[in-house]
Amino acid sequence: MYHNAYADGLKPNTTYYYQVVVADSYGSSAKSDVLKFATLSDILVLSGVQAYSTNATFTKFEWTTNRSVTSTLYYGVDPAKLDQKAILVQDGGTLHLANAEGLKPSTTYYYQVVVTDASGFSAKSDVLKFYTISDALTLSGVTAYSTSATFTKFEWTTSHYANSTVYFGIDPLNFDQKALLAQDGGTFHNAYVEGLKPGTTYYYQVVVIDANGNSAKSDVLKFTTLSDVLTISGVQAYSTSATFTKFEWITSLNANSTVYYGTDKLNLDQKALPALDGGTFHNAYADGLQPGTTYYYQVVATGENGISAKSNILSFTTLSETK
Repeated sequence: MYHNAYADGLKPNTTYYYQVVVADSYGSSAKSDVLKFATLSDILVLSGVQAYSTNATFTKFEWTTNRSVTSTLYYGVDPAKLDQKAILVQDGGTLHLANAEGLKPSTTYYYQVVVTDASGFSAKSDVLKFYTISDALTLSGVTAYSTSATFTKFEWTTSHYANSTVYFGIDPLNFDQKALLAQDGGTFHNAYVEGLKPGTTYYYQVVVIDANGNSAKSDVLKFTTLSDVLTISGVQAYSTSATFTKFEWITSLNANSTVYYGTDKLNLDQKALPALDGGTFHNAYADGLQPGTTYYYQVVATGENGISAKSNILSFTTLSETK
């Protein structure tokens, strides 16, 4: 059979001993061993009080208690007069959250948490403080990057959420064009421009504005697009054996390439096998070559804009076959 009972009015933080005695209708009885239990302390403990995620006008609060309680967080600019209450987000248990909004930028606030449990016990934290940040809108990290002959990207950050415009042009006194925004409205921003003129210096300036109407602008900066002239450099044959060689070269722009080669300088009638191509660093190889033979070769490259270039005719000699 199952039995239960309870005792109330016990002393907090006290060890009690108990024993169960049972008797049936026939007069038979039994008793348990002497066992013990300890009541909890009646001290209500408040810990981990902190303000965090603070910006110019907002902060969050967090604290914990050793048992379920309800809370109030008082705050204000005078530590002797905490005349405002934070908005409770999570309360009634042991983990508690609140927030305060509409704060003044660049201001020191004081706060204190007061908690009460179901038995009427209460506790309060020390008077603590936090600082709101300045609402000054600042702009940093402005850069143009990944610039090609006709394209560039821009990147910048702001001290808080803002909307942006990137003005640019070839005259530093007349920014007559706007970049296309790719990411904006937060604190990290980027944009891009296409259809630029190759080999041209452009000037640009970023202007940002936040929800409060505060604005900021960067210095006038510049970038230069790459020339659309396709050049080939660093052409070489290497790792040459009796029947095999590798080729390597670099182009000034992204390009597709062909390596022509043969034993007659005037008739390069074979093509090397491409290994890496389409960018600016290229390599290829040729196998099945004749040992101890001089070969001539030439690289021909074509850029994305249809412009082509070719290297000088160069030569390499395969190793003699070892007997």
